[in-house]
Amino acid sequence: MKKIQISLLIFTSILLFTSCDDLFYVDDRERIDEEIVVSKNADVSAMWAYLYHGFINGFQHINQAMLANACDEADLNQPFHSVQIFNDGSWTSINNPENSYYTFYRQIRNACKFLQVTDTANNSRFTYEEYRVVDPPLYHRYRREMKAYRIDASFFKAYYHFELWKRYKNIPIVDKVLTEEEARALVQSNTKDIIDYIIGLLDNVIAQFDELSAMEGVEYVNNKWSDQHYGRITKGAALALKTRVLLYAASPLNTSSGTYNKQLCENAAKTAAELINLNIYSTNISY
Repeated sequence: MKKIQISLLIFTSILLFTSCDDLFYVDDRERIDEEIVVSKNADVSAMWAYLYHGFINGFQHINQAMLANACDEADLNQPFHSVQIFNDGSWTSINNPENSYYTFYRQIRNACKFLQVTDTANNSRFTYEEYRVVDPPLYHRYRREMKAYRIDASFFKAYYHFELWKRYKNIPIVDKVLTEEEARALVQSNTKDIIDYIIGLLDNVIAQFDELSAMEGVEYVNNKWSDQHYGRITKGAALALKTRVLLYAASPLNTSSGTYNKQLCENAAKTAAELINLNIYSTNISY
């Protein structure tokens, strides 16, 4: 009996020492770095899909409440909800339930990062030339997918700059992935430069959609995605955002004269007309 107890003690000690070694052993073979992500199409697609993650949800924008609850458009029957801070006038720069500064700049960085890593100047694999002869259908598929992904990334750069500008006005423009030193050296831009930058991005996006629709086998036809891609950015979305940007910029709130900028109003009207003339949207909605 004593021999059995000694044997069990020795076995338990060996087991414990082995467990301790396993406990403190770090297996870093599964670490995912940029090189691994960029080398796999599925991971690149996931990077693109994450760009949609920061889209504002109008019905749950502020801690599961609507922005309309922050004014007299709608009433929230939760008296102590954070959105009520707007209604009672107690919000400050420190206590702001809708503080999106960090979130939006993070999304801008994600968009810039996606454009950086998928740029053929940085990584020739995104030309997909190895498939051109051996598998033409796959070659065309990868090319049109990447074209659409990069269009979306540019759109999101414009979208998040606009969302930041309309909240904080003279914001720094960020057009690339910044080093820590570059981030610290950022300076505020004036309204004209910010609006010109956003409109420039959107004009490029609009033109890119026309090119995308001409690509072989694309599922973006007549300015619409096929049903399985429902919800993705379209030329219409870019035109709508451009119209809104121009209208905000034309407002007396954002002009040095304190009156409407007639030229920007005219530009907004022309852009809205271009959107309407796509003939794919209607306000005749049945409830």
